[in-house]
Order: sequence, then C-alpha cells, then structure tokens
Amino acid sequence: MSFLDEEYLLETAAARELYGAIDDLPIVDPHSHVDVREVVENEGWDDVWEVEGATDHYVWAAMRGRGVPEERITGDASNREKWNALAAVVPEVAGNPTYEWIHLDLKRRFGIETPISAATADEIWAETRRQLDADAMRPQELLREMNVEVVCSTDDPASPLDLHERAAREVDGVDVVP
Repeated sequence: MSFLDEEYLLETAAARELYGAIDDLPIVDPHSHVDVREVVENEGWDDVWEVEGATDHYVWAAMRGRGVPEERITGDASNREKWNALAAVVPEVAGNPTYEWIHLDLKRRFGIETPISAATADEIWAETRRQLDADAMRPQELLREMNVEVVCSTDDPASPLDLHERAAREVDGVDVVP
C-alpha cells in the first residue's frame, strides 16, 4: 500500500470489504469548512490558497504551530505569499491529519501527487490555477461529483444563517446546513 493510493487506510481484508460495501453511498459530511457563500454563489476559486487554506482553521493552526506570522495566515499578505508559507511548513507537519487532507485533496481534485513543499509550491500553484478555470471546478459541481448529499458548515456563532436560506432555495441536489 502506498501513500494515498486507492487502499489508503484500508489495512485489512475486512476494512476493504466493508469499504467496498459502502463506497458508492452518498456523502453526509457532518463537519466541514465549506464557505457557504462560495457554494451559493458558485463562482469558483482563483487559486489554491482559496481552496486549501483561506477558510480552514486546521491549516491555520498548523501554520501557527510552525511559527508562520499571522499576516501570512489570515492577514494582509497575498494569497500567493500565504500559499508559499503553507507549502514551506507542510513537510514539517507530516503525521498531522492536515498534511494528509491537503495531499488527498490535491490528488483527488487536481490529479497532483507531488508532495507539497517550498520547492514544489510554484509548480502546484500554476497547475491548480490552470485547472480552477474549468466549470467542473465550481463548488456546486464538485459537491455533486463527489456524491455529497448533505454538507454541514462551520459557521460563525453570530451568523444570521441567511446564506443557508439561499442555499436551500438555490443549490440543487445538495443540502447545505449549519
């Protein structure tokens, strides 16, 4: 079994059998960092930072834990600077689920198997930017392609949840709930 292959985490025959029995079922995601505005507006993303880091507090925690200045996490730095800062620390967080999640996302959504690092940041940035122009990379299409039936967002506790009302009216085939 290699890192992130089709049998990733399926270490026994029983695990493979169980997964085989459910792998076509729809996804009900009880906890995500999906930006409900992005789903409702369905405009897509401009760069890999917007996809992987802009709204994920686990990414931010990993970066903070490695000493990245706040300006390059949630501050005024450009998305390119934020991506480069993330890429530089990703090798240092191997073993943290964030390491695996980002690599899985790049592999499954973009076909990129290159490990993230400072040396590969530019290559991954360019390839993901090229792919993000496709209509298939818009949020609602990705949710449908991944067979997501329900996605629960992590909302600000003070949110009036008006975007969820829009999602209920405007997003077909996927329930987006807080």
